[in-house]
Amino acid sequence: MLNGFEGLNGAGYGMDIEIAESSLVQDIDTTSRKLQVLREAGIRVALDDFGTGYSFLGLLSRLPLDTLKIARSFIHGLPLDRASVALTTSIIGLAVAFGLVTVAEGVETTE
Repeated sequence: MLNGFEGLNGAGYGMDIEIAESSLVQDIDTTSRKLQVLREAGIRVALDDFGTGYSFLGLLSRLPLDTLKIARSFIHGLPLDRASVALTTSIIGLAVAFGLVTVAEGVETTE
């Protein structure tokens, strides 16, 4: 039992924690262990604002993540800015390769 919640597995309570990419780079091994404990407690872990901080691609393979949130700055230029399209497409590809849910922050139009 965890803080009075039996069977907290993410499916029932839907608790997520968002971690900013820039806050992870100081001690990745310790951070990874702490995030794993959270995941084992049923809390989903999202890497927020991916691409705006240090963008260590190795984080994707070393951290126990569930969701990758693409930074609003990349989404803002879609679909007209070729660089934004390229970066966003690449980030989505990485997320898919690592089996992560992808969330695009700042989507305001159908395009």
